[in-house]
Amino acid sequence: METPFRTQARTLKSPTSIDFNFDDWKRAYDVAPGKTEDDRRLLTTAGWFAIQSAALREWSSNSVLHRLDDATSTLLAIATINREFLTARSISNQAQTKRKDALVALDHLVDQQILTCLSGQTASVGDVVETIVDGAESWLFDIAKNSASDEEPPADLLKIGIEANAKYNVQHTLNHLWNQAIWEGWQLTNEAGKLVFAPIDRKAATLIEATRARQAANFMDYPWIDMRAWSMLRPEGRQQRLSLQRSVTEVSISGGHRRIRVRRPSCRSNRPTIFLIERAGLEGSYLAPFLDMPLPNYSPLTCRMILQTWHVILDLAEALAKHRSAQEGLAIEDLGREALVVYHKELVDVLTRAISDDGTIVKLLIDFLSFKPRLKGGKGHRGLWSAPLIPIPGGDTFALPLPALSASNPLRKAEAWLERGGLDDSSGEKGRGDIYEANVRNEAFEAISKNALLPTSICARVGIKKNKDFDQQIDLIVRLGDDLIVGEVKCFLFVADPHERFNYFRKLKGASVQAKAKAAALGARPDLISRVLGISEDEARSLQILPLVVVNQGFGFSLNVDGCRVVESAFLLHYFRTGSIITQAVIDKRTGAQQSYSTTFYRSEQEAAAVLEKTLAAPPVLTRFIDRISWINNAFPSFTGEFSVAVPMLGNFGTEELSRGAALAAALE
Repeated sequence: METPFRTQARTLKSPTSIDFNFDDWKRAYDVAPGKTEDDRRLLTTAGWFAIQSAALREWSSNSVLHRLDDATSTLLAIATINREFLTARSISNQAQTKRKDALVALDHLVDQQILTCLSGQTASVGDVVETIVDGAESWLFDIAKNSASDEEPPADLLKIGIEANAKYNVQHTLNHLWNQAIWEGWQLTNEAGKLVFAPIDRKAATLIEATRARQAANFMDYPWIDMRAWSMLRPEGRQQRLSLQRSVTEVSISGGHRRIRVRRPSCRSNRPTIFLIERAGLEGSYLAPFLDMPLPNYSPLTCRMILQTWHVILDLAEALAKHRSAQEGLAIEDLGREALVVYHKELVDVLTRAISDDGTIVKLLIDFLSFKPRLKGGKGHRGLWSAPLIPIPGGDTFALPLPALSASNPLRKAEAWLERGGLDDSSGEKGRGDIYEANVRNEAFEAISKNALLPTSICARVGIKKNKDFDQQIDLIVRLGDDLIVGEVKCFLFVADPHERFNYFRKLKGASVQAKAKAAALGARPDLISRVLGISEDEARSLQILPLVVVNQGFGFSLNVDGCRVVESAFLLHYFRTGSIITQAVIDKRTGAQQSYSTTFYRSEQEAAAVLEKTLAAPPVLTRFIDRISWINNAFPSFTGEFSVAVPMLGNFGTEELSRGAALAAALE
């Protein structure tokens, strides 16, 4: 996929940019050596995206947004996306209620699909939310660049909001699709006479989608446990163990005055809170060691404290949303209510009662979670996904974007908090990488030492530091039967878009080079192996060296990168801990009963070593997602005729699982 032209093209102005110049692209293509058919299609695809982007700019050039002052524009942006999100959520809930299949895979419930009203497109709630939130960020960014207006706004702003939202949504989608083209090799193709934007390498694209779906499912491992506990506990038990201690429980309005009640949540609903799900998911994730560490740049704030604050603000937004107008129009006096506006003084009071009575901490929390469009893209600044308090220009109020608050990816926002807070790999010896490596070693040591099936296996309690006698630093050393695993442990940032994935896979190549070099160096030093593992040198010489890249997240899991296998740390630790794993769980929607089944990897130490490489190459915890992914062509708004985008969809049960369906159904009776 990598060619001289593609490399050069990444330095040119994007076709979605107003500064795009096709002649520059054509000249680069003409002089590029070794041109391929994919290069030609990339040039054609760039020209097509330039036409679409120019047409979009022309279509929206008559917008009256410029007639609105900054405050009104900001309120309109958030009011519009709040309305769209609540509509999408309602459609999704109705779709789930109408589902006819009784048996549903638990991970399929996490990735539920809805039918949107735009061109009959099928999309997940997550896709809809990502589009409207990222579109709104572009809208807010443009507002920050605009000059103030003193023109009188129209009486009804609904049409303006809908058109602006459509413009920024299409603009975001065009940018996203182009990033797939330039960074991941998607291109325009002709399928049965129709123009379709699809990946060149469908297998690679399916793997990316499978790892994304699996990551979402894995995140729910701990939450499912807490959710079952929630259903069995009385409200007072839920209050003590599983919920926020204090939060916004009600907003009442009387005589033009608003009262925000902050107290212990009642926890009477059988539906667990989003806070419980996100907290449990983070506690079961690779970020667990960092949740309670003070952020160097914002001490004494921690990720856990910020998460609690986030959900108090979400509860406030949900309570305010109950007072939205039922009118179809959108008058300027309705904007504050639709944008869920809260005064700075009100927010300080709410957080003081719910989180901390220390004014300095509350001030830090509000500043940390305030959206600053001019800082978007800076270190740790991930926009609304990690900072949902939107200051209204010229006042002392904040608008609350309900879709970002309700559906922001917990791992993504926690990563942003850590990065912005100064807890990243630039923090010296106490950086994230070193902390994570030590945590993986400790867990591997404990897992192997307690596994009766691995009597002679052992994990070195400490890694090997580079010194004058040995010029390599080795993170993880494990004897598994007759194998010696040499692991290069990496704690990479969460990846969320094509460019980030491109950089991530490039890092995997570097990690593979490191792992192989370290494995070769250690293999030549049986004396060092003997010392760190406490075995004889003869035993050390007999071991087969296996280099692995051990990563904190699922992206890249199972790949052979230049002769080195990539493995997710959580899966490797589980493999050390036990010889089997639950590979599927289903729920009977009629009764709520759940059933799971597991896969056995090994029953002895010799078998554990013998099947390790094969298991890592095709792990059933990943292939079960790959087998259930199918592709559909979604219609997409185009200014130049019919156009579709290939979209991966996660199905309920795969082919292999259908044969087990009857047995599972019987077990649930």
